[in-house]
Amino acid sequence: MIRLRKAKFLIIWFLTRNPTQRLLLQAFLYGPILFSLYLMFRVHQIMEQVDLKLITGSEGTVEHKYWKPNDSYNLTNYIQEFEETALIMPSGLCKQKSLLTVFVTSRLDGFKTRKVIRETWGNSTRFNYPEFIKMHGHLKGLYKPFLQSRLLLYAEHLRRENYSLYASVQIVFIVGRSNSPSSDSTLSKLQQEAGQYNDILQEDFVDTYNNLTLKSVFALKHVNNKCFNNSAYFLKTDDDCFVNVPNIIHFLLGGTIPAYQSHRKGQTRLTATKGVLMGYAFFGNKPIRYSCSKFYLPNYIYTDTMYPSYLSGSGYLMSMDVVQRLYKAAWSTRLIHFEDLFITGFCSIAAQVKPVHSPLFDLKTIHKACFIKGGVVQHDVGIAGMKDVFHRLTNNKTNCAVKRSTRILTVY
Repeated sequence: MIRLRKAKFLIIWFLTRNPTQRLLLQAFLYGPILFSLYLMFRVHQIMEQVDLKLITGSEGTVEHKYWKPNDSYNLTNYIQEFEETALIMPSGLCKQKSLLTVFVTSRLDGFKTRKVIRETWGNSTRFNYPEFIKMHGHLKGLYKPFLQSRLLLYAEHLRRENYSLYASVQIVFIVGRSNSPSSDSTLSKLQQEAGQYNDILQEDFVDTYNNLTLKSVFALKHVNNKCFNNSAYFLKTDDDCFVNVPNIIHFLLGGTIPAYQSHRKGQTRLTATKGVLMGYAFFGNKPIRYSCSKFYLPNYIYTDTMYPSYLSGSGYLMSMDVVQRLYKAAWSTRLIHFEDLFITGFCSIAAQVKPVHSPLFDLKTIHKACFIKGGVVQHDVGIAGMKDVFHRLTNNKTNCAVKRSTRILTVY
């Protein structure tokens, strides 16, 4: 081996005595490296050009597949503000006091998903505040307990049962209708489901992705009209998300959630009772002008080059006064088919309500129990993920590393 190395050294030394040969040798040795660097530079340039086209490209002039230039962007043409238009309504909606009312935007044919939610995080009889103690009680001292002042404030929304504290939580699935004449069997099945569970609210609009704004405004309408006096907080979420109900109860009562190492750096405490609007915030996002994108937004709908700050539609939490203010602002705000941007972005500006980012709302696609154990809403979990995570959270065998020293951030 040593002799071979000496031979290579002598050959290189001999070749480099001649300037021409030295240049050839250098080209041989360093050429592939320089070529690789050049390729990386060109790829970076091309990706920048693609990003520029996606965000600010000339295709912003192409018509949207569903929302056309001559369509009305006035909410009054789609929703009747003062009339009852629901096709199916849960009986006794918000007649009782509830600390939290949750509206889940669901597909018309999402029977399996709704069933799984009712069996997991939507089972507020089982998945209630006692589960918070089971999940985190062994970490006492590493998180803040609830505030006695908030316990007294929301006493009507709470109850004691077998020495355990329970909060009243109401969950409603909101759906639209189909415009297909062959949907009679789906409607019949939906009516049976509504009769069995009394948690379906169906409104009179075509249930499509591009009508999500209408669905969410309908949710605001019913919460504002029926829940304002009896509910303390409103959470809007999607049917592919997991809501950690015990955590959110503790948070609403002024406590903090343990900061698990895999999740976040600090803890958040809620002290306000009004003006609350929080979730996973986006800052400085730009409209996508590429017509093939799911998130395409043509110039004739929105002309600016940057969105205002807004919260992810996967889950946002608000106090009831904010529900009222956003719903009122919606009637004077130009429609846009991205519901989270419309409600928590443009309507919040009109209502003079600031959306606040909270690390308790997570968009990561890592659906490990420790992520969800340390938050309140986890995005894009799916049916199988909900069952698995719920089992891990409630069997009390999932151990998660926790930060021993963390800062406490008081919001509002």
